[in-house]
Amino acid sequence: MIELLDQRFVSTWILAKDLEHLSFDRDAPAELRELAKALRGRYAYPVDTQVVAPGGELLGQLAANEGLRAVNPAETYHAFLLGCRGSP
Repeated sequence: MIELLDQRFVSTWILAKDLEHLSFDRDAPAELRELAKALRGRYAYPVDTQVVAPGGELLGQLAANEGLRAVNPAETYHAFLLGCRGSP
């Protein structure tokens, strides 16, 4: 799974309260404000994984609680990532 992440994804963490701040920060670039608004609008509490294309398109979303309730959380997350990566 780490190899897949290294090859196809950039991973970062952001707090929901920071998304709120960024979405209204006039000093932030407009593109960043719009992305923050979109991510905030789709956020699933308490922890959410969103895979976003470079243009801002949502490729997939998985709430942590859903993934952890699966029979095999690691396989569920791996399948989620594979489904988000698009064509090789």
